[in-house]
Amino acid sequence: MSITPELSFFPWKPACWLRVQGPDAFSFLQGQFSNDLRGLAGGLGGDSGVSGGDEAAVFSALARAVYGLWLDRKGRILGDGFVLRVGEECFFICSYETSGAALRAHLESFIIADEVELFDETAEVLGLTFFLKEGVPFSLDLARAGRVFEGRRGARAIECVGPAAACAELIAQLNPKMELSAAEMERRRILAKVPAVPRDLGSADLPQEGGASFEQSAVSYTKGCYLGQEVMSRLRSMGRVRRSLVLVRSEGIAPSELPAPLYLGEKRVGEMRSVVADETPGGFVGLASVSLHGLPTGSLRLSLSANGPAALSAELPTA
Repeated sequence: MSITPELSFFPWKPACWLRVQGPDAFSFLQGQFSNDLRGLAGGLGGDSGVSGGDEAAVFSALARAVYGLWLDRKGRILGDGFVLRVGEECFFICSYETSGAALRAHLESFIIADEVELFDETAEVLGLTFFLKEGVPFSLDLARAGRVFEGRRGARAIECVGPAAACAELIAQLNPKMELSAAEMERRRILAKVPAVPRDLGSADLPQEGGASFEQSAVSYTKGCYLGQEVMSRLRSMGRVRRSLVLVRSEGIAPSELPAPLYLGEKRVGEMRSVVADETPGGFVGLASVSLHGLPTGSLRLSLSANGPAALSAELPTA
């Protein structure tokens, strides 16, 4: 196997890797998932032969995967993940942080007369994120290691999820100097304002509170009925939600416990959901859920205590 030494990578453990199969698997998932899975019907992508070539060739060979959410009847977020189709009646559900056991229990509670079965294979797999480098050919035969698809790590990033032994064997052949730390991955995610579910958006939150980009990537308004769909339609017609997830920066000390309350003067206006050390020594960046009610749009200076020093800067959306 030819290894690209300039290829940066990140090993990770999926929180969820469910296999869903049966004659009704597609219709069942389509009725539970916030995004449209009909694009998966055009072709199967489970045995992607991603082995090399330029960037266009690599991405054209990826498995078909759709990102979306699992909602309750009130439209609140229970979890997120990717749905991959690997056969006529077989799918996989993958999530970075949403519990596989919890998601399986939630989905099975809606199985009545559907011919569908769910199997939790989370304990058996590992994940690898690879960041393609512009102008550098990709030369890894990932089909031997697992299912390969485009995730939510930013441009030129692909995911490989497969049996733990196969992924460990692949890791052993990579250049350890190119391995990215968990802190670096968290910093990239936060700076890109990509919510982690359920840390940044969870059971008390609506998809629209994640911002326009998150809403557009995770929610379909044209697919028809699914759990939470009526609430999504009402929110779309009503306009703005009352809270929004925003990027926060500070040169101060990060809160030791999360979620941490945020204040504008003496008024509590939100809470920090995730933080990581900034590239600037002594500072941090994070994502916070902030109220839009009664606050000015644009730049705000917030604090971690009532009437405390306004050491945190946040940018509220204008619409």
